[in-house]
Amino acid sequence: MGFEVVRSDRVAVVAPPASLIQRYAPVLAACIFPDSETELVPVADLPDLIAEIERALLPAPPQEVAKAVAVMFGSFKIGDVVHDQQAFTRAMIAELDFPADILQAAVRQARRTLKWLPSIAEMIEICEDVKLPRVRQLRTAKDMVREHQRREKAAAEREESARQYEARKAEFIARMPEFLAAAENELRARGHSPEEIEDKLSTLRMWPDDQKLMAEISMLEIEWSRRVRKGDDPAPPSPAPAPR
Repeated sequence: MGFEVVRSDRVAVVAPPASLIQRYAPVLAACIFPDSETELVPVADLPDLIAEIERALLPAPPQEVAKAVAVMFGSFKIGDVVHDQQAFTRAMIAELDFPADILQAAVRQARRTLKWLPSIAEMIEICEDVKLPRVRQLRTAKDMVREHQRREKAAAEREESARQYEARKAEFIARMPEFLAAAENELRARGHSPEEIEDKLSTLRMWPDDQKLMAEISMLEIEWSRRVRKGDDPAPPSPAPAPR
């Protein structure tokens, strides 16, 4: 199976064809730090994507490294800097513990930028540059797992907040007859006419629908009782906003 080379600003990023890495590469590349606005890889695909990236980061077997080193020797002038080619080759093979496709891309990168056979340190640096986008993909995919978890938790908290709000609203509506009866008795005891009482009670009856109810029922109940006791117009105070 061959590999597709995808260009980035500095190096060639290599991805196996028809892979999750290839499918989600644009989504991963667009994500610097995932937040609530970021497009994420679907949560169902993330475990397989992470496993695929981790496999793609595994070092190649020694024979594959040896092939890459042989290609490299055939691509450069060696000069007199390598006194023991066999020892140099063994050391290069031992140090280049990178995936096979990363090695291939690194050799191509070296051929385009260097005139002489690179040192082991230079080759490691080139390989690290080529590998870096894939390492970033792995880190981003793991960040997306955490962002999915954060969103799920936030959604559950919003759902619970809405449930509690609806419960308070239902309780308040259920107690409306009690509140209206108490207000009517208090107003009658103060000598208000039937017309005045009905006018004030009409305001109270319209309150839940007109104001879309309130999030802090207990505070409103206290304020309502205070106004009735003082003889104020029992028009409702402004409620706190309902949870979104």
